[in-house]
Amino acid sequence: VAQDKHSIFVFFLLGQEVMAGLSWLYALALPCVSWGRHDVHIEFVNDCDFDVSFAWYQTTCPGAKPNVLFLNERVASGQQTSRVAPVAIFAGGRVYAWAAEGKSPGQGMSQEVFADYMALPAAQKCGQQQYSSYMINAPPFMKWGAFAELTFTHTNGGIINDADISMVDQFYLPMSWDWLYDDTAGLNTECYNTSLTAFPDQAACNANGGEWATIPAVPYPRAPSGYCKSPNSVCQDPSRHAVCSTSLGKFQSLI
Repeated sequence: VAQDKHSIFVFFLLGQEVMAGLSWLYALALPCVSWGRHDVHIEFVNDCDFDVSFAWYQTTCPGAKPNVLFLNERVASGQQTSRVAPVAIFAGGRVYAWAAEGKSPGQGMSQEVFADYMALPAAQKCGQQQYSSYMINAPPFMKWGAFAELTFTHTNGGIINDADISMVDQFYLPMSWDWLYDDTAGLNTECYNTSLTAFPDQAACNANGGEWATIPAVPYPRAPSGYCKSPNSVCQDPSRHAVCSTSLGKFQSLI
């Protein structure tokens, strides 16, 4: 998050105490504008009762490995980690969370390397040998891991903060963004109220047009072994599921 000394953006993995039935929702991230805030400060908090791994990467460079891996850490239950950059013109990308063995996407940056990298001009962020070990291709959990998206950028003297939890491709772990301010004057609460507050379950998944699947890895102790493919994911092949054509007639005049 872009911030001054009084603000912080926190990314939560929610605990099992908030489990509930699943309904299909689609999140719309709304831009929130904050003035005079210059740091990036994101805390990654694990409120689950099992270990969770976090990876934050941003698509930055051309080539076979276009993504720079800012963070790759396994965080114990009840613990947290963070990334802070005093100077950053832009920060974005995806934050993934997963709870299974053998799915590390690569070497993540330390806090010190992250702060130095974020302060670089855009033209200097690609092609430098000291950052080559942090460049990755698509992560191995991309088709089933829980993920959030974010964009923080300076614009016209202010900063736009845009973050949302993905509710489009798959449902796996509960997630939320929270915005912690002493002074929230002028802040639209819809800008950060994009939480996914429940673990999916097989019955609700199948009843709402999804498809239940097993994660292709050994779960961490006490972690879930299944996830729900959303209708959006299932209907990449329109003939695969009845939900793909349920409302087709209503849109026929537009096709």
